[in-house]
Amino acid sequence: MGNGRLPGESMLAVTFFKTYRPADDGRSLESRGNQKVTGKKRSVSLIEKWSVQYRWVEHVAAFDGAECRLG
Repeated sequence: MGNGRLPGESMLAVTFFKTYRPADDGRSLESRGNQKVTGKKRSVSLIEKWSVQYRWVEHVAAFDGAECRLG
């Protein structure tokens, strides 16, 4: 995962994750389905699938932990 992607993870999924990671809106999957990312809008069900498949909650927890250690 050196480039930030898991095996089989599309760049679009990574891009949506990068909009999910900041906690400014409470990390709502629903809000991700309501916004366009790189000109593309995806259904909430697809975003939920990506969240589970690519373990977004775990990745965010690791990100938050790193931020706390640095901050």
